[in-house]
Amino acid sequence: MRTNLKLYTLSLGLALSSFVFSCSQRTQSQAGATVNSAGNDVKETTRNAADEVGEEMNQFSSWVKDKSAKAATVSKEEWGQMKTEYKEQEAKLEANSSTWDNKTKKAWKKMKADWNETENKVQARFKD
Repeated sequence: MRTNLKLYTLSLGLALSSFVFSCSQRTQSQAGATVNSAGNDVKETTRNAADEVGEEMNQFSSWVKDKSAKAATVSKEEWGQMKTEYKEQEAKLEANSSTWDNKTKKAWKKMKADWNETENKVQARFKD
């Protein structure tokens, strides 16, 4: 009887240990899958944000080039409108600039320098 009880206890202990080990492995697998999924979501969100910033920068860069080319012949009123539009776009982009990579920041500084050059030329033309 004592031997049967020991065998029963041993069997129950082995069964319980196997169950706990199996659950532990499954939980680890599920946790790993959850972490991988979260990591992929973060990567995708970051990639989408970078794409969006790149698209906004490209559009604004095109706008700056277009308006800079036209700046040589605009009236004071038209220049005022262009300048206002530039300031609005600049403020929008500047608000997000803390999240940009170095390449984007350099492109942004170059674009601002180009616009400042255009602005200086227009101001000089209006002084004459």
